[in-house]
Amino acid sequence: MRIIWLEGKEPLLLQETRDNLLQWAQKSIEHRQLHQIDQSFDWEQLIAENASFGLFDESKIYDLRFIRSTIKNDDITALVQLLEVIDDQKFIIISSDKLEKKTMNLKAFKKLQDFIGIMTFWPMQSRDYPSWIYKFAKQHNLQFEQDTVDWLTSQHEGNLLALQQCLDRIAYTSDKNKTLSITDIKSSTLFQAKYTTFDVVDMAMQGQTVKALQAIQQLKSQGQEPILMLWAFNNGFEALDTYHRKQAQGQSMPWPQFKVFGPRIQIFDRAAKRMNKQQIEAGMHFAGKIDAMIKGLIKFDVWQAMMQLSVMMSQPQSPLVELTTSEAFEDYTQRV
Repeated sequence: MRIIWLEGKEPLLLQETRDNLLQWAQKSIEHRQLHQIDQSFDWEQLIAENASFGLFDESKIYDLRFIRSTIKNDDITALVQLLEVIDDQKFIIISSDKLEKKTMNLKAFKKLQDFIGIMTFWPMQSRDYPSWIYKFAKQHNLQFEQDTVDWLTSQHEGNLLALQQCLDRIAYTSDKNKTLSITDIKSSTLFQAKYTTFDVVDMAMQGQTVKALQAIQQLKSQGQEPILMLWAFNNGFEALDTYHRKQAQGQSMPWPQFKVFGPRIQIFDRAAKRMNKQQIEAGMHFAGKIDAMIKGLIKFDVWQAMMQLSVMMSQPQSPLVELTTSEAFEDYTQRV
C-alpha cells in the first residue's frame, strides 16, 4: 500500500505531478478509480468495498480529489479507517487545496501521517518561471528567444495559470520550426484573444449570462483546454463557499488566497451575496462531474456542461440549474 497526499495553492504544478504519478502507477496497476470528494461523498461505501476484499482482489489506484476547500475531521477519520482495512495492492493518491493548520493538528491526522507522504505545492517564484517556460517549450517543440522568455515572465508574474493559457495559445498557432521573438508572439491571432477564462468567470459572477456563453464558445473555437476553464470556475465557486463560511464565523475573507485582487473583489463579493450556500455547493458538485467528463469517466459533452456550469453561476435560480441538479440528470451522467 502506497499513499501520497498532494496539497497546495498551485493547482497546475499539483496537476502535473498527479498526472505523472498516475502515469507511473498505471505501468503496473491496470485499474483506477477516481473519486471526487464533495459534500455528498460516501466514505462508508469506499471503506466497505475494501473491507470485503478476497484472496484474488485486484490491484487498484484510488485517485481521491477534494473538490471542496474544507477538509473535516470526519474525512480524516474515514481515511484512517480506510487504511486499516485496505490491502497492499492499492495505491492511493489524495489531492486537495492547501491543508489548514487546524486540519494537520487533528488527532486523527497525526495518526494518518504515519502512513502517508505529503507533497506541498507553493506558488512558483518569479525566478523559476523561465525554466518552467523552457520545459513547456521542449514538451511542445517550441523555440523562444531569451528576450521572449523574459518578456513572458514579466507579463505573467505571480499568475502561473495565465502563463499556461498563454503558452497553450502559442503552441496552438505558432511555427514549430522558428525561434519565436516577442514580435512573433504579440502578432499571434490567438495571443490577441478577446477573453480569458478569468473574464468568463467574472461575467458569470455578474450575471452576464449571454456574454459568458459567447466567451466560452470563442475560447472553445480557439483550442482552449477545458481543464483550465474548469479550474477557473472551480476556484470561483470555492472562493464563494469560503466567503459564506468566513461570514458565518465572523471572519474576514482572504480574497488573495483565491487570486482575487482589485476590482474583482467587488465582483466576487456581490456574487457571494447573490448566491446561497446550497447553490454554490451545487456548482462545486457539478464541476466535479465535468472533471470526470474530461477524464472520460462520464459520457457527456464537456463544453455543453461547461456552459451549464456558467449558467449555474450567472443565474442560480434558472430552471436549467434545477435540471442539472435533478436525479434524472444524475442518472443520465453515469460513470462508464
